[in-house]
Amino acid sequence: MVGRCTPVWIVTIVCLAGCSQSYKTTTNSIENAQKLDDCKVVIDTLQSENLPALESTETWNGKYGPGLRLTTPHYEIYTTLLEPLMLRQIPGFMESAYHAYNRLMPQPIETTGKLRIYLFADRQQWEDFTKTFAGERAEVFYKIKAGAYYLNGACVTYYIGTRRTLSALGHEGWHQFNNRHFRFCLPSWLDEGIAMLFETSRYEDGIFYFEPNQNAHRLEGLKETLISSQQIPLSELVAMNPGEVLAIDQAEAVRAFYSQAYALIRFLQEADYGKHAGDLRQLMVDGLTGNWPLSRSSKKIAADRNMPRTVEWNRIVGPQLFRQYIGNDIDRLETEYLAFCRQIITRVPQIAQSQTEGFHTTVRFTLSEPDGLLGCTDQASDAR
Repeated sequence: MVGRCTPVWIVTIVCLAGCSQSYKTTTNSIENAQKLDDCKVVIDTLQSENLPALESTETWNGKYGPGLRLTTPHYEIYTTLLEPLMLRQIPGFMESAYHAYNRLMPQPIETTGKLRIYLFADRQQWEDFTKTFAGERAEVFYKIKAGAYYLNGACVTYYIGTRRTLSALGHEGWHQFNNRHFRFCLPSWLDEGIAMLFETSRYEDGIFYFEPNQNAHRLEGLKETLISSQQIPLSELVAMNPGEVLAIDQAEAVRAFYSQAYALIRFLQEADYGKHAGDLRQLMVDGLTGNWPLSRSSKKIAADRNMPRTVEWNRIVGPQLFRQYIGNDIDRLETEYLAFCRQIITRVPQIAQSQTEGFHTTVRFTLSEPDGLLGCTDQASDAR
């Protein structure tokens, strides 16, 4: 009896499997058709608004589902997110960021070829894309709880709420910009410190204005670091690769590195009426043009975008550039730096309050968790 029944069961299982597959295929086809209809609605909506930064909108038939391709003067944005309220902000935000990055340059840079951004609707799409796009590095990026990364010339993120998505794009967009245009790869304290200048913005009359002094998250982190006396000495801060603190997975160390790097750039720009601003600017200009006074081997690493900034390279080049351009008297500079840090954390409560009052004519966007740098060509921000 058993022998007779067995073929029946096999046929039944095969039939059920076939029916199940057919059902999934039919369901996916229906869902994709609906998404295509949604795409057309969103395209019509965006085009009807005549957004100044938006050059064109068209359907993107990617393997992760129907989506849109938005183009601006300097960006091409591929997205499966079909939320008009969010999408109407992205073109203007990225163009505002591009011009803000350029204001750090001695003269405006006009990029050749549009910068690419991938914005996915959800985490699963982001992971599926990352598996193919990042290859062996994908497992590292999967550790990002909610955020973005920069790799192979593109910023890759998924929707994590308007504030955090824009903050992550502002941060990673800086890594993308300087990797495209700078001759030399920046040391971690400089690269990450500058990226955090673009985490908080104000939207007004169609334009986004970046406000580093309103970054409540970084200021809160700095305040907690100072109160708990867990600050990193300046000589160590400029030598660190954030991978060192991320590897040990200690929240306090991660918070200290990022909040202090953020504060260090602000110190160099603002303290004593911008006393060090010219030195910082020269450091940036020479990195842009490839004129840092480094050894041949260090220059080779700095100029090769396929070589990661190792812990050793950061420990050599970070302090060397700081001393060469900012000053040799580290003890004196640290005293001034810590005094500046104590000064800027006094307004944290007021800033935090202003960011919880709702969205009216002024809207602020602030990153809510630490970011993580993985290397010169693969960088990430985590906005958990």
